[in-house]
Amino acid sequence: MKIRAGLTTLVAVLVVACGSTPRSIPPSSNTSGSSTPSMPAASPSIAPVTASPRIPDLTIHKIPQSDTTLLLDATTDGHEIVWSRGSASQGVPDLYSFTPGAAKPTLVFRDSDRDAQLSPLAVHNGRYAFVELFNRGGAGPESGWRLWYIGALGDKPIVVDSTETDPVSFSSLLPQISLTDSALIWTSVHMVDGKAQFFLRSYSTQSHRTLNLLDSQAAKTEFWFPNADDQGRLVYGTVEYATPGGTSTFHVYLGDLTKSPFQPRRLDPAGEAANPVLHGDEVIWRTVAGNVNDWGQAIRFSLTTGATSTVNFESQTKLQYITAGNEFLAAWFWDNTELEVFDLATGEPVLINKYEATSTSSLVRPIAAGDLVIFIIGDDPPGSDLQLCWLQP
Repeated sequence: MKIRAGLTTLVAVLVVACGSTPRSIPPSSNTSGSSTPSMPAASPSIAPVTASPRIPDLTIHKIPQSDTTLLLDATTDGHEIVWSRGSASQGVPDLYSFTPGAAKPTLVFRDSDRDAQLSPLAVHNGRYAFVELFNRGGAGPESGWRLWYIGALGDKPIVVDSTETDPVSFSSLLPQISLTDSALIWTSVHMVDGKAQFFLRSYSTQSHRTLNLLDSQAAKTEFWFPNADDQGRLVYGTVEYATPGGTSTFHVYLGDLTKSPFQPRRLDPAGEAANPVLHGDEVIWRTVAGNVNDWGQAIRFSLTTGATSTVNFESQTKLQYITAGNEFLAAWFWDNTELEVFDLATGEPVLINKYEATSTSSLVRPIAAGDLVIFIIGDDPPGSDLQLCWLQP
């Protein structure tokens, strides 16, 4: 696996510490919060290596490092780019937003706990959600989490879930979140009657009420990778155990949030599916074998016909954590010397940028949403500043 040492903060995973669930590890950024001070701002854009014949401009734009360092996590809804940042001497406690074409970023949230870390993040049409990892009573730098929701810039942040009453070890498994106009959807693990319990939850952005969509003992079923849209559709993954601690299967489900009770249906045929994302009439997922964090292939599934097809990139054969926008599918790759996206209309891969094997630079964590693709460029040595980039066909 070609991973530069300086990017370990972006390709590390958070270990599950919930008793019966050691095999399921989510992709997420590390929360160490260590880096060097900001380097001078980079040039605003660089020319792409190549471009799809259907798309004339894939110019890579760079957000100045002075606006992003210390960078921890970043995401986009296709209109707005958000990221968490901090300083080399503290945590990463602040959330910033930038819309392409704007003069400068906007501060969305400034945490009073300057040692806290914000990750993962979500944004959707001017709404924001994020997880705050914090120290709880001297129990360690990562001893608890809170899930926050902000309805609009300037609104008072609302805590919708937390582990403040759970064992300290539960902070190792952070919520995975999806945000729409009407709901915040997330997964969480809490202690119930002395046992770890997985939840798939929904928070209404109108009524501000929380609903448990599904729950299960962690030894039986885990919930992962929620992905919802404004039509009320929700896809998510599960890890299902035949017996506690025994063999597991990995499934993908689709449900309608507008109907009650919530009655999802399974989509995958083989029990090797995770990380589903919605794209029009399709659900796209990643194949896995023994862990939700496995490197696998992307599979396109038609909701109309039930037909499946494999997504084939030009040079990448192992991928992790997929996202889909209006045109492109993006994935985190085993080899991060190359950055490709997959054109969902033409069925062809598109090379965005490439480094030689001897280069100290790497391309990591691409995310596609709407008409935007964001990603991060990093360099050796460890602790080097990270460059947040975006492109918009």
